[in-house]
Amino acid sequence: MKAIILSAGEGSRMRPLTLTKPKTMLPVAGKPIIQYNIESLRDNGITDILLIVRYKEEMVRDYFGDGSDFGVNITYKTQKDFLGTANAISYGEDFIEDSLIVLNGDIILDNEIINEIIKKYNYLVPDTLMVLTEVEDPSAFGVVEIEDGNIKKIVEKPKKEEAPSNLVNTGIYI
Repeated sequence: MKAIILSAGEGSRMRPLTLTKPKTMLPVAGKPIIQYNIESLRDNGITDILLIVRYKEEMVRDYFGDGSDFGVNITYKTQKDFLGTANAISYGEDFIEDSLIVLNGDIILDNEIINEIIKKYNYLVPDTLMVLTEVEDPSAFGVVEIEDGNIKKIVEKPKKEEAPSNLVNTGIYI
């Protein structure tokens, strides 16, 4: 399994913190947010990682380099336009060989979470697995409508009263 981490966004809702660095490089407990995911992937045996970058991408490239200091192999692709998650993942077309885990770079996942997600995927063997979570107010998220156990549609940031459910996309896919 390989991994793609989406790290191109500017993080405009996190200003002024993101005026000088991408949101994935904001430090939490002494290291950038994205580093937690890279280390957790590595600790679960996933060492080939593609980072999709754009905003202040030189900071990400300079910090992680080829990944060897972190025990992984990192390659980079620069996203030209912000056309959604599927577009960002499409930059990995030549990188993808078999199964793939995709993570938003601005979330923090530990080893156990990634391990559980991979185990669930291997147990269920779906074409695609999207990790969801339940929230009280889904209006700030991509809200998922499910029909017969399958995703029917995703509504981006609907008004609370118009949300098809309270299940939201966590930004984790296999």
